[in-house]
Amino acid sequence: MLVMKLLMKLRSNTKATTSLTLALLFSISPTILADDPNWARGYIGNPSFKINDDPDLQDRIRKVEVTKAAFEQSQAKLNRQQTQVNNLQKKKQGLAQEISKLTTDISKAITEKSKSEDELKKNKNQIQSIQSNLTNAKDKLAKKELELTQANGTLSNKKQKLEKQEAACVATPAPACTKKIEELKQDIAVYESQIAQLKKQAGNLTEKVANIQKNLTATENKIAGLKKEINALDTQITNKNKKVVESKKELAASTNQLNVASNQLNTLKRETKNLAAALDIAQLDRQKFRERIIARVLDANSKGGNEGSLDGESDGRFLSNRLGTHYGSRDGESDGLIDGTRDGRERQRDIGYQEGQHDGAARALQAGTEAGTREGTYAGNIDAAKRVATVDGTNRANSSDAASVGADQGSQAGIQRAIQTGNQIGTKNGEQEAIKKFESRSLETKSVQGSFAGSFSRVIPSFPVDHRGRNFNPEGGFARKIVELAFKDGYKNRYRNRLRSTYETVVPRIYNDSYTASYQNNYDDSYGRSYPNDRQAGYDQGESDAYNRDYGVHYDSAYNHYRTEFSLRPNTSSNEYQTTYRNVESSVYQSQYESIRSAEFRRVEANTFNTNIAAQTEIFRAKRHAAVSKVYAENSVLKYISSSIVDGGINGVAAKDGVFQPGETTFHNLVIQNFGDKEAKNVVVIMENGEKSTIASIPAKSTTTVKGASKSKVSGGLASADTKILSVYSPVTAEAAIQGRHYANIAQGKVNSGDTKSHRVAYPLALTGLSTNGTLIIGKSNTMSVNLLNNSKRNYTGEIKIEVGTDAKSKIITKEFNSVSALNTSVALKDSVVNVSNEADIYSPITFKAKVTKNGVTLGVLDRNLVTMAKAPYVEKSGKPVVVANSDQSARDLVDLLATMGGLQGASVLDTSLRTLNNSPLSKGVNGKTLLLLEKGAVKDIDGMLKKSSSTSVVLIDELQNGFNGIKSISTFKDAEDFDFNVSGVSTSTKVIFANPMRASGLKTAVPVLSSDIKSYKKYLALAELMKLSNDQILKKIESSVSKNSFFASSTADKQLLQMGMIRGIDETMRINKHYDLSGSGLGREKEIANLLKEDDSLFHNRLGKLVDGKTRDKNVSLFLFAHDFYYTMRNALKFYDPIEDRVKFAIQNRMFGALFISAALKDVDKSYKDLKKYDKNLYKKVSANKGLHAPFAMAEERD
Repeated sequence: MLVMKLLMKLRSNTKATTSLTLALLFSISPTILADDPNWARGYIGNPSFKINDDPDLQDRIRKVEVTKAAFEQSQAKLNRQQTQVNNLQKKKQGLAQEISKLTTDISKAITEKSKSEDELKKNKNQIQSIQSNLTNAKDKLAKKELELTQANGTLSNKKQKLEKQEAACVATPAPACTKKIEELKQDIAVYESQIAQLKKQAGNLTEKVANIQKNLTATENKIAGLKKEINALDTQITNKNKKVVESKKELAASTNQLNVASNQLNTLKRETKNLAAALDIAQLDRQKFRERIIARVLDANSKGGNEGSLDGESDGRFLSNRLGTHYGSRDGESDGLIDGTRDGRERQRDIGYQEGQHDGAARALQAGTEAGTREGTYAGNIDAAKRVATVDGTNRANSSDAASVGADQGSQAGIQRAIQTGNQIGTKNGEQEAIKKFESRSLETKSVQGSFAGSFSRVIPSFPVDHRGRNFNPEGGFARKIVELAFKDGYKNRYRNRLRSTYETVVPRIYNDSYTASYQNNYDDSYGRSYPNDRQAGYDQGESDAYNRDYGVHYDSAYNHYRTEFSLRPNTSSNEYQTTYRNVESSVYQSQYESIRSAEFRRVEANTFNTNIAAQTEIFRAKRHAAVSKVYAENSVLKYISSSIVDGGINGVAAKDGVFQPGETTFHNLVIQNFGDKEAKNVVVIMENGEKSTIASIPAKSTTTVKGASKSKVSGGLASADTKILSVYSPVTAEAAIQGRHYANIAQGKVNSGDTKSHRVAYPLALTGLSTNGTLIIGKSNTMSVNLLNNSKRNYTGEIKIEVGTDAKSKIITKEFNSVSALNTSVALKDSVVNVSNEADIYSPITFKAKVTKNGVTLGVLDRNLVTMAKAPYVEKSGKPVVVANSDQSARDLVDLLATMGGLQGASVLDTSLRTLNNSPLSKGVNGKTLLLLEKGAVKDIDGMLKKSSSTSVVLIDELQNGFNGIKSISTFKDAEDFDFNVSGVSTSTKVIFANPMRASGLKTAVPVLSSDIKSYKKYLALAELMKLSNDQILKKIESSVSKNSFFASSTADKQLLQMGMIRGIDETMRINKHYDLSGSGLGREKEIANLLKEDDSLFHNRLGKLVDGKTRDKNVSLFLFAHDFYYTMRNALKFYDPIEDRVKFAIQNRMFGALFISAALKDVDKSYKDLKKYDKNLYKKVSANKGLHAPFAMAEERD
């Protein structure tokens, strides 16, 4: 409407109209064209932006759209105006036609009226004749009706006479009487005929009267109608005459309107033509600019790719060197230490061993010689005694009965040995033959159903995928955002690829070199160490080995020498000689006697044995063969072969998929042989957990597969090994050596030793890559996606559900994933919806867990939980601090900080990562807020906001330990001064920096920033609130809150308030000092800046000076006390306190405290003591004695 009004007013100036239209529409039309993806075909990486994101291109696109809208609007107006002109022309033509028609209609009406008047006159004449005829007809009718009445009367009399006559004739019949009756009847007939004729005549007259009457009525009606018609024509003529007059007036007005509309139409045609030309120019400008932007984007992208490739190679080499060196050194150190220690210990053991060998050999020489001499002498005497005694004993035995005794005994022993040997050989042969017979025969292959059948050293470090090296710097320094983003895309793509390829090429060499060097160093160091325990052990071993080795040699040498000597020349009187002779002589006799006897015994025994052995062997073979055959014939003889495990699913789900999942039932199949002729009944299967099952029967003479012999359950956790041990038991009921020959434990009846099977516990299905489609924003729906994988050996069909759970405080999943009806290998699901609506779930970690189920059975779980955080646009909360953070980069710190504040109930959050949603506060600033700043990734985003904010203070949560370095990097804090104050209730080292509006362009106020951390920031909040106050507010608060008594015994709150006044005075002075200092050098600095200290009435000390430039009263005494303390604190700070005084220029000191020809800015503050002294001399003395009582720093010693 505004545009239309302006166009109407400026329609005589089409250029002005067009310009104004475009200017207005530019501000209200933000439409942006869709991107054309063809430009990115040669792009390196995936574009993280759209070409149309460029603000300047958006302006041109908007200009095209706005110009087009203006053109279309003008075209529409032109069309409407053309339509209006056409309508006015049609209206004019219609009016002319209407006037012509009215004139014609009036003429026709006048003619019709004339005809109707003639007709009326004619009918008026006819009506008199009709009325006369009607009167005559009525008279004739009356006469006929009278005649008819009279005839009816006569006829009635005749009929009465007839009735009387007939009655008389009946009484007195007579011919005359009869004649009289006939006459009367004739008369009656005549009268009846006459009456009938009269009635007919009367009817005709009645009809004639009616017709005349009807004609009369019709004529009267026609006359009335003619009169009405004439009146209507009169009215019509009158009305149409009036209409003609009105239409002629309208025709004149319409002609004027048509002229005006035609003029407007011509104007709009010119405007539309101008807008069409402007649209062509705007479209051409947009296209040309877009082409230039694309060229710059592709060029920056290429440059980014080149730089990323170079930086990636450099960082890849550095990373290879760092990790290869680290892990190679670590692994080489470990292996070198182990191998060097082992070899070093062996070396020390060898040294000790050699030393032990020497000492052991010496000890062996001494001990061996001594023992050999002693025992050789002893043995020599014994040898001589034995030699003499042997001759004497032998001669005595040869003369005995030994031969006859041996022959008798040999005969008996030969027959006994034949029996025993025949038993052994025959029994063994018989047993083996029987076993071979039964166990070598062909066994039937059978399958039976069990109880559960049908149930069902150098490791090269891998590449760290998320690594970013020291050279990683995707900043291209381009002013245009999308060009910068293009640089980053190319840089990051080539950086990642080159980083990895370089790493994987270089790291093996670095690792192996580092490994070898570290290994050798640590090996040499460990090898060269002394290992006293190992050396002693080697010594002990060497000494023992040498002693044991040489002792015998020395012993044998001495022993043999002395034994030979005394054997030839014995000492016959020695005890050992005499004892030995007696024993040996007797022994030799017995031996020789036995030799003679045994020789004869062996000869006779062998002959007897050979004669009887064959018969005895056959007897025992047949006996054992029969016994063993009986065992096989009458019993089962079992041999365990193998077992297998089949996964049976859970409640019928996930059976036989080859994956063993937690809690899944497993079934065990057995293969077992029965060599016996009898079935084995009630064979027991026991699992490792004690669960038992029974096999009803193992058929005889069979190799039997028992399906479902036992059931168990997977008990291990995910990724663990689930081990099952299956043991088979069947009691031995016959000879154990035969029936239990294949048993692991015959006494226990245990057929096998325990068949062990292990499987890795896993789920058949898996969920991976659970993610949300973008950032979770409160109140906005967001889709989730997940990949469902089939890790089993079969396909899954039926309803498969994906269940997602969260630890959110409210329900946030508004739509679950759709069920899957069939799964072969994998499927991607993208239809679940998340909507966070509860503030309690905002800026708090939300963990998403997921599992896949079928019929309530879990078939898989999410490989890695999704932990994310929902965000929200800034919402102002009265009286609450505002946490400013980039949640993408400071998520953990943000959560921790909010936790200390009771969540979002205790604070607002201004999330700089939500640039679009939080555009208003970020671009327009905030008012009266305390900002808690987590600077990582957020400082640069709030530069503009801080400049436009008012009555706002900042508490920096300095978790990065950067101090004010990050703050100073933004333009808001250009040339800002920072201080270290001692503030009561806060810290003895309260760090604060103030922005300087005199140095930073566009800055509203001197934004203060306090540096704290997450543990102590709450102590800073009260001070931050004071820093938001204006100078007048601080002074008014001092006046109202501080009394003359509390000034000297202040609460923490009052102390902070008074110190805040001091800090404000120092800050303002130092701001001007900085501006003055940077305005030039030496005498070239601008003195007008320094003069502001006196001339700027808004400064704190000047506002204070005005308030204390008067009489001291009870209500303002606190201001006078503060002014006295303020003056001396300021003087100490600016002249003597080194951290501040070092920065202050002489011109500033002179203007604050006065100099020759220079009036002091603090003059009014300084002289206020006089009024205070008049008010209360003792109070003045007290404050004078406590100068700097509320100074926010340790007062320095003042020098002359």
